[in-house]
Amino acid sequence: MSIAFLNTIIKNKLIDNQNRTLAEPDFQNFINSWGITQLDKDFADLTIKSLKGGWPFKQKEQPNRVLQNFEPKTVSEQIALKVLITPDFGIEQGHLELAKYYEKKNDYIKAYQEYNALIHTIPHEIEFYEKAATMLLTIKDYNSAEKILQQSLRSVSYTHLR
Repeated sequence: MSIAFLNTIIKNKLIDNQNRTLAEPDFQNFINSWGITQLDKDFADLTIKSLKGGWPFKQKEQPNRVLQNFEPKTVSEQIALKVLITPDFGIEQGHLELAKYYEKKNDYIKAYQEYNALIHTIPHEIEFYEKAATMLLTIKDYNSAEKILQQSLRSVSYTHLR
């Protein structure tokens, strides 16, 4: 949406067109750093399916069996379903479980992404920064690991100032 707004602003000459390259940010890089993983997408998709499985999309008399009939095809879908049907198991626990699963599979990039999602969800929890940094160190991405650890220090400082 923001790119559409920017293009409309430029098209209507509300800003100088020569500054276009300066004004247009790297959205793909921004999206990649949001802290949203496939688990979040699967959770959202399954939530929408469940909502659409009941009233007002179906008659009130018809039971909503979307979650009971759902057959997960991936670990991410299994965990998304678990989050929706288990009262004491939230999306944060889902990210942590999936991160540990990826670690066991030696998929350190996906494990990092799950820990990064937790950092975005609970920014004052230092454990997630440490685990994310450990994943980055494992794949020898030292610069990104350093950034995560610096970010954790800012988070701790901010938390203690409050």
